[in-house]
Amino acid sequence: MKYSLIWVACFLLPILTFSQDRITPIDSLRGRGELVDGQRQGRWLFFDQSGQVVQRGEFEEGKQVGRWQFFNEYGGLLGVGNYENGEPNGEWKFYYINGQLKSSSFFKNGIRDSTYLEYHYNGKKSVEGQYQSGVEAGVWVTYFESGRVYSAGKYKNGVKDGLWKYYNEGGTLIAEGNYKLGLEDGQWFKYHDTGQLQSVGSFVMGEEDGLWGLFYVNGQLVQEETWDIGLLKEVGPFYTIQGDSLSAGNLENGYGERLTYYATGELESRGQYQNGMPNGAWVYYFENGKKLSEGPMVNGYQEGTWTFYYDNGTIESTGMLEQDEKSGNWKYYSRSGKLIETVNHKRDNTLADES
Repeated sequence: MKYSLIWVACFLLPILTFSQDRITPIDSLRGRGELVDGQRQGRWLFFDQSGQVVQRGEFEEGKQVGRWQFFNEYGGLLGVGNYENGEPNGEWKFYYINGQLKSSSFFKNGIRDSTYLEYHYNGKKSVEGQYQSGVEAGVWVTYFESGRVYSAGKYKNGVKDGLWKYYNEGGTLIAEGNYKLGLEDGQWFKYHDTGQLQSVGSFVMGEEDGLWGLFYVNGQLVQEETWDIGLLKEVGPFYTIQGDSLSAGNLENGYGERLTYYATGELESRGQYQNGMPNGAWVYYFENGKKLSEGPMVNGYQEGTWTFYYDNGTIESTGMLEQDEKSGNWKYYSRSGKLIETVNHKRDNTLADES
C-alpha cells in the first residue's frame, strides 16, 4: 500500500439538492487528507479560497462514509448528514446562520425518502410532508411564520393531486379545488379574505373552462365569464358593487371589445380580444378617469411600446415590453414632466450592461 498526505485542488463533491440548501461542487476547493493506493482514506478536510473549512468527513476506499459536516463562510454549522458507501443515507439537517434548524430530511441509498420538514427562521414549521423514492407523496402542509396553515393537500408521483385547500394568515379558507397531474382540474372556489365567495368555475388541465362567476365581498355578482379551455369567449354585463349594470363591450365567440370597471363603476380598462385573448390596443385608467397605461397586447401579453402615466395625466415612463417584461431603453419622468433617467433593461427586468 502507498500512503500519502496530500492537498487536493478541484475536489468535486456530489450535488445534494434540498429545498433551500445546496451543496455544490466548488472548482477552487482544496482538500487535505490521506491517499491510500491513490484513493482518499480516513479523515479529510476541505477548504474554500480563504482557507476556511467548509466540509469535513471520512472516506473508505475513496467513498464518503459516516457523519459529514458542512460549514458556512463564517465557520458556523451549515449542515450535517451521513454517507454509506458514498451515498447519503439516514437523516440530514441544515441550519440557518443563527443556528436555528432550517430543514430535516431522510435519504435511502442516495434518494430522499420518508419524512421531510422545513422551518421558518423563527423556528416554526414552514413545510411538512413525505417523500417516496425521491418524489413528494401523500399529505403535504405548508405554514405561515405564525404557525397557521397556508396550504394542505396530497401529492402523487411528485405532483399535486386531488383536493387542496389554501388559507390566509387569519385562518380563513381562501381557495379550494382539485388538481390532476399537478394542474387545476374540475371546479374551484376562491374566497375573499373575509370568507365570502369571490369566484367559482372549472378548470381543464390548468385552463379555465365553462361558466365562471365573479363576486364582490357583499355577495353581489361582478360578472359572468364563459371560457373554452383557456380562451375567453363571452362575458355578461358588468355590475357595480351597488348592483348597477354596465356594458362589458361586444365580446362574442372570443372576438370584440371588452370593458372592465372599478367596483364603483369607473372605467378600468378597454381593449380588443381576438381568439379569446387580449390582442390589439389596450388602455387602462385610474379611478379618477385619467389614463394609467396604454399599449398593444399580443396573445394576452403586453408587447411593443407601452406608456405609463401619473394620476395627474403626465407620463411616468415609456418603453418596450416583451411578454410583460421591460426590454431595451426606458425613459422615466417626474410628475412635472421632466426626464429623470433613461434605463436599459434586459428581458428579465435586470439592468443591461451599458459599458
